[in-house]
Formats: sequence, C-alpha cells, structure tokens
Amino acid sequence: GGLSSSFADMTKYVRFLLGIGDQQRYEQILKRSSLEEMLVPQLVAEEEVIGADKEWQAITFFMEDIMGMKIYGHSGWQNGFNTHLYFDPVHDMAYLIAYNSTSRKNGQVDGDIKLHLFKNFFLPLWKN
Repeated sequence: GGLSSSFADMTKYVRFLLGIGDQQRYEQILKRSSLEEMLVPQLVAEEEVIGADKEWQAITFFMEDIMGMKIYGHSGWQNGFNTHLYFDPVHDMAYLIAYNSTSRKNGQVDGDIKLHLFKNFFLPLWKN
C-alpha cells in the first residue's frame, strides 16, 4: 500500500505508533498489544535493502536490522512523490522523509540519507 499524507498527519501517526500522547484514546483506536503483534516479523524479505543488514516483513510494516538496531518502516510512491516512515518504538525515535523526484538515483539517495541519519542520530541515542 502507499503511504501518502501530509507531514502534519504523518507526525500524528508517528506519535501514535510510538505511544506518545493520549494512551487511553489510543487504546480505543488500536490496542498496544495489537500494534505489537503487527510488528512481529513474519517473512524474510528477499530483496536487498539499501542500508539494511537484513529485512523482514511484518503484518503492516517492514522491520530492518540497521547497524544492530531494529527499525520499523513503511514507504509509498504515488505520482512521482516518495514518502518513507521509519520508527523505533522501544527508543521513541522516528523520521519521515518525502521527495518528489522520479530519478533513477532516488533509491540510492534515500538509502544514503537513511544511513546518515541512523549512523549519526539514531545509533548514538540507541546505544544509551
């Protein structure tokens, strides 16, 4: 499925996924236990993913092993716009990225940005 929404709405979604905010209201929308079940890896992904040592597919998200960190994500593409969401519910970290280019180099650029962010921002926080 595609991932197409405004950054304001995506920020709300990320806060929901991380459990930041109104827990009682969140439980009415989707029980945390159900969300945790949706994050359990089901299949090993066969395609090579830039920056990931290994990738699995869960029920709703992909889980990537990036430099020893277990990161969940989802992406989408529509009419030349690409959006990616990555999050770590254990350490309350996430990032969103969107760009509007159909260049063949998009995958490499996206992978380079992802690696830079994980290496320089996520990993130091993840180790603490």
